[in-house]
Amino acid sequence: MTTNTVKIVIVDDHALYRLGVRSVIEDQLPECSIVGEYSTGQELLIKLENCKNLPDLILLDIVMPEISGIEIAQILREQCPETRIIMLSSESTPETV
Repeated sequence: MTTNTVKIVIVDDHALYRLGVRSVIEDQLPECSIVGEYSTGQELLIKLENCKNLPDLILLDIVMPEISGIEIAQILREQCPETRIIMLSSESTPETV
């Protein structure tokens, strides 16, 4: 990993989806590196406690068990405002979007 590498974390409760996203990133974006994968938002929050070792980007599912991606994004905006987040979801309802 070079100093210009974009560090990415994937958070989604579906392992196959995480694997697919990882595969595309590793194949198509050599300047990026997956530095973590989590199946719940709680796992992510525990890992990022006190906003140490932040990735450059978090790919975050909206619908997850325990706590939603939207709630996780709100927590991160308050506690780690420099963290960039892209929300990913198969949800297409206007309310969710």
